[in-house]
Amino acid sequence: MITRSSAFAAILFLFIGLPQLSGQLQDYLDLDYGIDGIATLPFDGYAYLAQDLAFDESGRAYIGTTTLFQDTTENEVVTSTGYFFTRLSASGFKEDWGIDIPTYPDIFTNDELDTLVTYRYLNGKIISDVIINGEEDTIRELKRYDLDLNLEVEYEGSAPVSYFNQFWFYFYNKLMHYDNENRLIIGDNGEIYRYKENGEIDETFGDQGAVTVFEADSTYIELFHNLYSDLLVLDDNSIIYSALEYYNETVDTVSFRGIMSKVSDQGRVDDSFGNDGHIMGESRSYFWELEKNSNEDILALGFSLNEECPNNFSISSYDANGQLNISFGNNGYLDKKCNDRFSGNLLVGPGGEIIILEYEIIYEADSTTLSHYDYSLVRANSQGIIDTTFGVGGKLNLELTDLVFDIAIDRDANLYLLSMEDFLDFHGPNNLFVRKLQADKIWSEAPINTSEPLSLSILPNPSLGSPQVRNTGRRLRDVEISLFDMSGQLISIKQVELLEPNEETLVSNQDLSAGTYLVKVVDGAGRSSFWEKVVVVE
Repeated sequence: MITRSSAFAAILFLFIGLPQLSGQLQDYLDLDYGIDGIATLPFDGYAYLAQDLAFDESGRAYIGTTTLFQDTTENEVVTSTGYFFTRLSASGFKEDWGIDIPTYPDIFTNDELDTLVTYRYLNGKIISDVIINGEEDTIRELKRYDLDLNLEVEYEGSAPVSYFNQFWFYFYNKLMHYDNENRLIIGDNGEIYRYKENGEIDETFGDQGAVTVFEADSTYIELFHNLYSDLLVLDDNSIIYSALEYYNETVDTVSFRGIMSKVSDQGRVDDSFGNDGHIMGESRSYFWELEKNSNEDILALGFSLNEECPNNFSISSYDANGQLNISFGNNGYLDKKCNDRFSGNLLVGPGGEIIILEYEIIYEADSTTLSHYDYSLVRANSQGIIDTTFGVGGKLNLELTDLVFDIAIDRDANLYLLSMEDFLDFHGPNNLFVRKLQADKIWSEAPINTSEPLSLSILPNPSLGSPQVRNTGRRLRDVEISLFDMSGQLISIKQVELLEPNEETLVSNQDLSAGTYLVKVVDGAGRSSFWEKVVVVE
């Protein structure tokens, strides 16, 4: 239901105004969701980590958020943090439902903290995850609730936690899934635990309910809290576990690499998977997120760091035996190399379509001060080929100044973006936004905003040497400028990724001899074109 507070927030934002949208994203929004396609969650502080977005069968959204507050006194800045678990109605308004965890002082030290809490929506249930930092051991307590927050099950025993840290803990519940028999799978500290539906430890799994997949190297134990990245449950209830392995590249240097292993339904590490039981990435690589492709192949979204190309990312495809699927993409990989963009999230659509959230870190002119993140969505087909019918050339620029935390799809395959307002404003208030993108536009041939025709001019005309194309209309992406002589012979083709309003670019990078030419300009969608005759004089 829509509460008084959410209704008031809706009215307030009508007057204050929503984040300004331009370009392609506006064409995809479902304007009936929230207010003009955007659900807003106001916060008095600023959201530090909004790490999880999920949807139930009724189309309601569940959002887990860690929120950081700062109060400035005369002498110091006092920092505190709290956790909120919120539900939005299917129409995009906050419901009178949810959980607020009391705030704790000082997120950057653990001296005064003894309990950390998160919640997560999984398979029609709510799972609470409580970490208790005892004098001798750090333990984990798990409980299951129905959607009205009535307690159903307290899980038996306690799965250990490798590292008690307020920041890193909020990534732990990524390693939590149900299998196809409603058994809860928990990954942590290189181990996997399985619980029966009634909350009892499943002693038929591994060694009394647990299996060790990766052994920690005590040399790097202080780094080990950041080691485990994702779990994926396959149709036969086997489990793929990805991690980051630290190792000595030389005697004096430490490096890391991604690693994946497979555990059977019986809780045994599968030595036939990949090469000697695992898939090993190259040095300074990382398998960040795992998904199942439409043909049940394993998709691994990862990145690699090296001096030549510091921001490589790729999706690799493997069969259930851990063998690289060379028919996917380019010999098994969908690569985005040397393009200064990072990969953030991966999901698979209803027809096997692949959506990647990617971003670039934009700096101010001094090259050291962070300005904002530049986000876009990339769509590929199930074979790992970029789908150029999506957005412009396969990429939908989001043109947001927000920090985008997560992407998710609902029961009807609508795509949602969870983001935070101005993450550089550490004093807030910074609001959370959920944007709904329509399924029929995301997963089919997507529209390009061509309501305005191309508006260009050639100047000077006549020209000494190569003339310029001036954009006098809307922003254009992936522009192609072709130059022909009067017999129709193609002289040159020039690609321009982005042409802003009032921006100019050379017609051709070649030296042109005197004569009369035809200039053709086509926008990224190939749907709008511009022709002009130009004269070059000596």
